[in-house]
Amino acid sequence: MREGRHYTPVSGTVVQGAGRCWAGAMAGSSRELDWILGGGTLAFVLLLGFVSSSSMELTESLKWLLGGLLLIGSIVAIAFVAWHLWSRPTSPTAREFSLRFEAVRAMSGAQFEVFTTDLFRAMGHQGVVLGGAGDQGVDVIVNRHGERVPYSARITRGP
Repeated sequence: MREGRHYTPVSGTVVQGAGRCWAGAMAGSSRELDWILGGGTLAFVLLLGFVSSSSMELTESLKWLLGGLLLIGSIVAIAFVAWHLWSRPTSPTAREFSLRFEAVRAMSGAQFEVFTTDLFRAMGHQGVVLGGAGDQGVDVIVNRHGERVPYSARITRGP
């Protein structure tokens, strides 16, 4: 019954059927990586064309080819490392963490059950929220690698 609901980290509300947007998503895309690899491939093709059309001897041509490959490979590697560093996930600030913890502290019991179920799902497990009367204290059932594990979600108010 609560399968489509999930907890929103900043507002602390349970939303029905809304899309999720996780903090720390990758800023870069594979499009930039495609440009880097495509540029390296183009440079290699141009190098091959230059070496094959020149009137150099075989050893001189191999020296140019090897030197060009090292240069192109170095440039592509540097561009890839720069892209990787640029597109790293951003870490949340202390203020964002504080807001998230405050939101968890302000949850009702039902909201906390949904929140813990979402945490289990984020870890790759299947989870179902039970809750309500007659659940014998079991609020969430987690299917962990084929094993059903009952979980009792409790949130307390305190200093």
